[in-house]
Amino acid sequence: QLQYAKNYIWEHKLDATACKMRIIFKEPIYEYAPYDEWNAVPLIYVCQQNKPLKIAAPYPTLLDPTRRMDNHSSFYLFERSSIEMWHMTFVRKDIRAKLDNVSNKTNYVNVSDFLAKFEKWTPKEGILHPHMMIGK
Repeated sequence: QLQYAKNYIWEHKLDATACKMRIIFKEPIYEYAPYDEWNAVPLIYVCQQNKPLKIAAPYPTLLDPTRRMDNHSSFYLFERSSIEMWHMTFVRKDIRAKLDNVSNKTNYVNVSDFLAKFEKWTPKEGILHPHMMIGK
């Protein structure tokens, strides 16, 4: 998948790309379902001095505001069937350290409550997430 994406980027002279992600939870055997079709993650950027990473730069897709390239000229969002990222954001030895260092922690509600639920979580409880729009 990655070689396909690299070839596509080279052939089409793209300077900013992104893809969809699959969110893996707690252990590398649990995955959120259904897939997140709203958010994307950066895939490959062609770095140049006049194209810095810039917080909240305008972007053609929903992407973490701290990971956006400013002044890109040719953006492409890969289809999930071409390439996708397996995002292991919640697979951690110390989940509290992760939550203390994320760029969007102002969107999180009651982190202490999430951490207590995280420790006791089982698959039959469904999706658990500290973000107000995703978690329960």
